[in-house]
Amino acid sequence: MKKILFMMGAAALALSSCSQEEVISANNGKNDANLITFRVRSQKPSRAMEFSTYNLDDFMVYGFKGDPDDGEEVIPYFLNGEPVKFTREEGGLLFTSATPYYYPTDGSWLYFAAYAPSSLTGFTTDKFGGLELKNFTVNTDITKQIDLIFASGGSNLEPDEDDQELTFTHALTKVFISQVANEDVRYKYEIVGVKFGNITNTGDYVFRGEKILDEEGRNGYFGSDGYIQDYTGYGHFWKPAETQADEIEYIFDEPVVLDNDNTTQALMSGDDTANLDGGKECFMLIPQKLSAKFVNEDGTLEAGKFGEGMTYIAFLVRITNLITNEVIYPYAIDEETGASKTDAISKEVNGVTYAWAAFPVSSLWVPGSYIDYFVDFSKGAGFVAPGADESIEFTPILGREIKFYEEVFDWTDGTKITVDQSGELGVDVGGSDDVFGED
Repeated sequence: MKKILFMMGAAALALSSCSQEEVISANNGKNDANLITFRVRSQKPSRAMEFSTYNLDDFMVYGFKGDPDDGEEVIPYFLNGEPVKFTREEGGLLFTSATPYYYPTDGSWLYFAAYAPSSLTGFTTDKFGGLELKNFTVNTDITKQIDLIFASGGSNLEPDEDDQELTFTHALTKVFISQVANEDVRYKYEIVGVKFGNITNTGDYVFRGEKILDEEGRNGYFGSDGYIQDYTGYGHFWKPAETQADEIEYIFDEPVVLDNDNTTQALMSGDDTANLDGGKECFMLIPQKLSAKFVNEDGTLEAGKFGEGMTYIAFLVRITNLITNEVIYPYAIDEETGASKTDAISKEVNGVTYAWAAFPVSSLWVPGSYIDYFVDFSKGAGFVAPGADESIEFTPILGREIKFYEEVFDWTDGTKITVDQSGELGVDVGGSDDVFGED
């Protein structure tokens, strides 16, 4: 029998906006006629990601026997349908299971669906090797967030044939604010945190591997409403929770300062290697559509509407008038009440008080992509964030709107993606076909 083994390529799964794709052949077992190896399609790394060939110690694999394209019955192959953990051998690129598994001797087709982290549970499967995960929730402590990756492949290879390719792709959306700017010489901004408000941190996930083309050859054809698909061709589908009322924030160790000497500053690098050391430079979030539906065409807000379901990005900020040397945000303490109207949205960091300044955002977070925001405070500081005193909540801080710019990239190869903000994604999602292909 041919023993089932998995090989990890020598290059990391990586985020690289400037590197060329390469396929790493990792066949260390050609001298063993029973050994089956897998290639990993990845990117030549310039910045490592949360999961890479260097820190991925194990992953889980579902196995299925039979090829539905040939009319064969598809049945679970491992442990009565349960996934099997494959663990890296010490010092090598080979992943093996504690109990060995072998290819069938009759030449039957085996299909594999793999995922990491291996601690993730709760999957259900379909007869075509599709995986579904209900109510997946991201950790709101972003220093504890992890990458979520999937791979699939099939094989009935003979010992003298090439090894099978295995491709891991990313299921979440990576989001960060790379730069902030201010060219208004009258103000200094000290930014010590970022928050997304009125989003959802929970969603249902479907992975369809390579068997996702409909009869017309369209990638990701899906007949149910509310699902967002990826662009990569590897079949990620998310249905975010209908209620968008969650928040997620990240507080920096030190403030990022915008003043006359520093008109543009890096805010978050987007490089999550810091995750391995307890730091963080990006969010990993549920793919979803963000809506600033109460913003008028001229960019102004309908009065009192900001907090009613509108998605926003907020900055924990301290704004100083450089001419008068007066702190103008957070708002001053009222002498009569002994409190500030921004107290409820203020936070003390290293002995200094800051307050949240928010602005509404419309966007589409697509699976397997990363979103890079650039924010310009030159024309304004946004709005008083939800949760402040109701007399000032949602009002402009400096009387003018903030400007921000968004770019969307494929998480794996760094190519730029044009996103249809209507949410249609350029794909016909009509009809009644079920993604699982069930009878």
